[in-house]
Amino acid sequence: MKFLFYVAQRGVQTLIFPLEKNTLDYLSWPSAWEYLMKNYPESTYTFYDNTYEENGTVMVHCSIQIGECGRTMWLPVMNYSNKAVPNPTTSDINKAKMRCLVKCMAMFG
Repeated sequence: MKFLFYVAQRGVQTLIFPLEKNTLDYLSWPSAWEYLMKNYPESTYTFYDNTYEENGTVMVHCSIQIGECGRTMWLPVMNYSNKAVPNPTTSDINKAKMRCLVKCMAMFG
């Protein structure tokens, strides 16, 4: 499977070959950020404080700014089967932040 990364304002189309894990296709965050920066080098991102829930799970939050357009997204810290992880490690949180970054990129359409 291929993903078509389309940047509407600049009329750029790029085919991205995703990685596969547990029969699911996904786009690595370095690849996603590379393509975003090639087309929008002024892009910036921000991670916000994590939200710690009563059940021990954690939600991460980030935003991306491209010029005057911004998007914000959130994502729970999840395991390999996409289930929220109680009491996640710093490594789990780091991975969730980068997944959240790619999710936020997707919000630009």
